Amino acid sequence: MRDGRTDDPVRLPVLNTLNSLGTAAAPATSVVIKILTDSQDIIERGVAALALGSVGPAAEEAIPQLLKCLQEPGD
Repeated sequence: MRDGRTDDPVRLPVLNTLNSLGTAAAPATSVVIKILTDSQDIIERGVAALALGSVGPAAEEAIPQLLKCLQEPGD
């Protein structure tokens, strides 16, 4: 997950791993939020949203960004 680039081949596997970690992924919340808001890749954004959901209440700071994503056309 370097430099906010959407062509990073490691980003999606890392997001999937964070999703599977659940609440243990809470320390990565801010990085996942950045991907959610900066990525142009709809799959990355979807998996980022899933990862945030798996973190649970500890990721509540992501709620505004998640709501914004729901309102964006084409996503």
